[in-house]
Amino acid sequence: MSNSIFDLSASNHPIRTKSLSNIWIMSNLYLRRNLSLFPFTGKMEESDFQELELILKKTLPSISPHIFHNFLKTSEISSIHAQALLEYYFSLSSLKKPGKESFYFESQNRQTITHINNEDHITVQQLQKNPFKPYEIKSLCDLSMKIAEKIPLALSEKYGYLTPSTNYCGTGLVIEVYLHLPFLLKSSSYEQIRESMGRIIDMVGLNGANGFVGDFAIIKNKICLGVDEETLLKKVQDKALKLVEQEQKMRRNEALHHHWYHEVAKAFGALKHGTLFSVVEAFNLLSLLKVGIDLSWVQRIEDSEVNELLLKLRRGHIQNEHNRVLDQDELGLERARLIKEKIQSVVLEKL
Repeated sequence: MSNSIFDLSASNHPIRTKSLSNIWIMSNLYLRRNLSLFPFTGKMEESDFQELELILKKTLPSISPHIFHNFLKTSEISSIHAQALLEYYFSLSSLKKPGKESFYFESQNRQTITHINNEDHITVQQLQKNPFKPYEIKSLCDLSMKIAEKIPLALSEKYGYLTPSTNYCGTGLVIEVYLHLPFLLKSSSYEQIRESMGRIIDMVGLNGANGFVGDFAIIKNKICLGVDEETLLKKVQDKALKLVEQEQKMRRNEALHHHWYHEVAKAFGALKHGTLFSVVEAFNLLSLLKVGIDLSWVQRIEDSEVNELLLKLRRGHIQNEHNRVLDQDELGLERARLIKEKIQSVVLEKL
């Protein structure tokens, strides 16, 4: 349990749950909705924000007290805690920096967060470990229908649900799958892999188009228009599962093991003895540790424990734990301390 203002304990996060595959890290669903009563957030006046807040604070909890449970307003919390919150939900890749008029509802089980007045009036975001099931998409769509019964949504017969970004008009559904693909990303160019995605699916890194920090790739749909929810789900997850299969096949190739073992050994030594890490350095080294765990070279630590570090080593989480702003050196020292604490009893087996 954290002693900071927000309990953002990584131990309860889906990323910490043991998965069917060490390659599939987690999934994210976003359902975007806008209200017909107001212009899009970029065109709203201060009076619009105030009115919308009053309407949604009253209406949403009456629709689902479980989903719209804990109310958090950006202007009433520090930037430290706001950043930690978005990191916890892995929202940074998909949502702009929230303004002072933004607020959130967290669900009771901390698996769903609803962003209000961000890119859209309402964005319901749901975390999960393994692939989503069609009934989970239906559950979100049913929630949208219940909202529409109380407040009219911006809906077009031709274009579906309307959003300020044309990419998200239609179903308003975005599906993200986080994969760990070190073998695949180092054997093929980003352009080659991206070309295989097709018209609807895209692949980006944690920090944008082709910045694959830690060898993590996000598979997501580029468009929502002209494709129904279940088809979108199937297309994204089929592509993600195909990439998982390709990565697994390469990891089973013993001809590659000699090179990769030495890379893992060097990373293990750096993690054991390093005294200061940037988040990029830490993620890149932990990527290799994950490879070693998956191939049984690294013992006495679970892959899910390394995944937990992916949350705990980020700036927002560390500053939230300390409840103050830290400079780069302080952050780097704390990352090294957290890593050493986690891997102190870990051993590297001989190849």
